[in-house]
Amino acid sequence: LPTLFVRARCPACLDLIGESDDRPGHTASALLDGSSAEELRRQPKSHEPPNRPGYGSLETGGRVRHPKRARRGRLLALLIVAIPVIVPSSAGTSAPPRAFTVAAAGDVLIHRRVAQVAHLGGGAYDFAPMFSSIEPWISQADLAICHLEVTLSPDNTGLAYYPRFVAPHEVASAIRGAGYDTCSTAGNHALDGGWVGVQSTLELLDRAGVRHDGTARTPEERLPGLYAVEGVTVAHISYTYGTNGLPMPSGHPYAVNVIDADAILGDAAWARQHGAEFVIVSLHWGIENVVGPTGSQASLADRLLSSPDIDLILGAHAHVVQPIGHVNGKYVVYGMGNQLSNQNGASGPEYYSTEDGLLVLIRVSEGEPGELSVERVDVVPTWVRRSDYRIFSVRDALASGVTPIWSLEASLQRTTARARSLEAPSIRLAPIPAPATPCRCRYLPGESSTWLVPLVE
Repeated sequence: LPTLFVRARCPACLDLIGESDDRPGHTASALLDGSSAEELRRQPKSHEPPNRPGYGSLETGGRVRHPKRARRGRLLALLIVAIPVIVPSSAGTSAPPRAFTVAAAGDVLIHRRVAQVAHLGGGAYDFAPMFSSIEPWISQADLAICHLEVTLSPDNTGLAYYPRFVAPHEVASAIRGAGYDTCSTAGNHALDGGWVGVQSTLELLDRAGVRHDGTARTPEERLPGLYAVEGVTVAHISYTYGTNGLPMPSGHPYAVNVIDADAILGDAAWARQHGAEFVIVSLHWGIENVVGPTGSQASLADRLLSSPDIDLILGAHAHVVQPIGHVNGKYVVYGMGNQLSNQNGASGPEYYSTEDGLLVLIRVSEGEPGELSVERVDVVPTWVRRSDYRIFSVRDALASGVTPIWSLEASLQRTTARARSLEAPSIRLAPIPAPATPCRCRYLPGESSTWLVPLVE
């Protein structure tokens, strides 16, 4: 058996490669050709996604993005050691079934009060502490999908909040620091900053190293996102019910994907034709503050999930946790509530339970070769503390003594009951405590972190 020597890295960043960081003097080492030890051991089949301008297109000099490798790492120092990796011979054996985990959570909606708490003085903001408690849950996933409901300002001028949102640009780096790989950006506030806001928001996400689907600067960018995830090509599509009456920017009809069943099915078919083996659709839909899925939600879910081209639906917009359904043998997460916002039951009865959120960890596995489906859905109920807008995993918070206990217990009961109310199979509370992540993977200037990684199983 050959012996290979690799560089040791933090296990939370095992698949990190250097191109994820463009800051001078801060690079991360690739494992041989950029493959992880796991990939070397099992040599899975893979597809290279087609060129997509702005997303690693070869025409623009970029690279195809591999979420777990190219995301969030940015280790400031790496302890280089030689570790033998035993690679078993593949002669006479077939590749083991492939599997991966998708993480997704509710709306990121930056109200004025949230921005005020994040304000550092001058024109600077820091939203990262608000995400710090749920980062371990997000970071463990192979593909983590955020729902960004606001537009962003490149220089923190022209900031605006309800009813039209233009939030500080630091939101993008906080999303990246929390461990997210990509965002669904199609939402009813997607045009709050106009055409300039669409462009600046996507440019800021690009700069932070976060991909995006649902809004676009070009017709090509509007196409479904394709992601190489643990040897599987995963497609992500994002659509919204509307844009609060704001018209599409003149000359840019592709700026925001607006829900149309035929268009969604067409995008899913395009993704399959271009190598996608598992297709996720993010939908901004439903009625605000209504827990049960509406008739139109149920009808659209039924139509989309009757197609062999679509495997999973992730819902947002209602600001309250909605149920998880099982339709045509596939899962639909109707609504994940709020991940971060100023909405709270203390504001009045119409805002009851809007401090609750649902983070889902969806395990996808391969049965017969090439047949991928959801194996189970682990749920992490979340809750936003209004004093500092820190997002907590409710069960972790209760175990560690976070107060007020009664608010956390009520939130846990609500969220768990709502998520399970349609009695979809294989839904469970994610085991606590949160997964250990010795290296937090946040880019903290002046700090360094090292971790020895045993790569031989």
